[in-house]
Amino acid sequence: MPASVAAQYVTPQGGASETYYYTARDAFRTDSEFRTDFSATVNHSINGGAHKVDLFAQAQVLNIFNQFQLCGCGDSVFNNGGQILLTRISTGVLSPNGTTRPNFNPFTQTPVQGVNWDFSPAFGTAQSRMAFTSPREFRVTFGVRF
Repeated sequence: MPASVAAQYVTPQGGASETYYYTARDAFRTDSEFRTDFSATVNHSINGGAHKVDLFAQAQVLNIFNQFQLCGCGDSVFNNGGQILLTRISTGVLSPNGTTRPNFNPFTQTPVQGVNWDFSPAFGTAQSRMAFTSPREFRVTFGVRF
């Protein structure tokens, strides 16, 4: 981009700051989630004349083999994963902002890893137990339908 065009930006579109990607936006992936679940249901009908009543019981075992992957997809027994939250995995980068690393012009220079920026020491590590696949869970449900 010519310097004359770059100089016309008084304030970035995002306000006081802009998001800058040091690598390709899809350069990093979390593990795929692999788990095996099992469910069994038993129904028993009781015919009480004009009214039909069903008794039922269901047993579930989630993640039978207790496999764990760093995926940002773990959650409580009530949510059981369902969505990926990458805030559970460290994506920290050491940038020139507030450090001794030299600044660079993103319009004319390509930043160099180890000079202008680098990964934080915790990059790619779990921030909590919720960064991993949910552990083995047992659920039992029973009730009456009428």
